[in-house]
Amino acid sequence: MGTVKVTNLEPIADNGTLTVGSSGDTVTFPSGVTVSGLTQGITMADQWRITANFSTTSADITANWEKADSDGAGFIGTGMSESSGIFTFPSTGIYLVQGIANIAGSGTRTYMGINILTTLDNSSYSAAAEMYGASYNSSAQVPCEVSFIFDVTNTTNCKVKLKADGSGTGVWQGGTNELKTGMNFIRLGDT
Repeated sequence: MGTVKVTNLEPIADNGTLTVGSSGDTVTFPSGVTVSGLTQGITMADQWRITANFSTTSADITANWEKADSDGAGFIGTGMSESSGIFTFPSTGIYLVQGIANIAGSGTRTYMGINILTTLDNSSYSAAAEMYGASYNSSAQVPCEVSFIFDVTNTTNCKVKLKADGSGTGVWQGGTNELKTGMNFIRLGDT
């Protein structure tokens, strides 16, 4: 095969499709080539936190959510929207969802942790991921982190929330200047 040198390639019809290669082909760009006009890398990243401590044995975390906004907090893209602890995605795609919690024990607890709950029908939620620790005295700090890769096929029906869960009352910690309990969302790619 030879080399084709052009300055511009366009499809025959306006706003048409231009295909380079076919399924199974490898398209190679030599080192040093700059590609522009493409959406590359992560297109959405967002972080949310609760701003105040709350005590519970087991409950969805529905109040005091805020988007991280201090200490150089950053985000990419439109970001998530939240209502009463239910998070809505800005677009379809594959998302990494992370839940983080710092829990203060109120005595001995055999388990204390968090669950990521998802719905595919905007109604019925189930635990997609959960993580627990244990508290052995009233001054214990129980850190938890849990993650789930969520295939968001419909932004109206696919939603997520965070649940606090324990064998007895604990204090899930919040803060207005730092993340103690909250969620991270990163769009990894197309569905």
